[in-house]
Amino acid sequence: MLPQRPATGKTPHYSDKYTEHNFCDVSGFTVKFHETLDGRFRFSARGPERLPYVMQHATIVQVATNPANGKSVTEVQSRNVNTLDVTDNGDGTSTAIRLIVYRTVIYAESGETIGHLTGQIRLELLIDNGGTPTDPSDDQIISGKPIKIVEHGDDVCTTLIGAIG
Repeated sequence: MLPQRPATGKTPHYSDKYTEHNFCDVSGFTVKFHETLDGRFRFSARGPERLPYVMQHATIVQVATNPANGKSVTEVQSRNVNTLDVTDNGDGTSTAIRLIVYRTVIYAESGETIGHLTGQIRLELLIDNGGTPTDPSDDQIISGKPIKIVEHGDDVCTTLIGAIG
């Protein structure tokens, strides 16, 4: 899982390794992932209430390996996140609407491009603002739900299973 967010003005680098069993709902199919994120985050206060809006650009590189045969693929994703609206709910929480726009390219071990996916996700987040609606440093995301998802391109599960399955 990727981090929620670093402090304002930080340029994050994040790395994680994890394993998913029954990947893409295929019984017994295990995939190991190594994921890195490099990006820029910025918060700015907007509107009469001076609520924080996030702007993010990140590059995410994810290597997916089938431990049964050692085959792997690399996914490279460019992602932009922008807050469209923030509302102070008056109860210690805020509701934020964010737009995530991304482009993913999937590469075989040989370096050949084997898949593309582009999309947009409009996401509604419920955020515990720590009692300070104008200070994002103590915020925690409580929940999130997609409002609208639009994707174009190759099915990631089909592409990965075809390449490393």
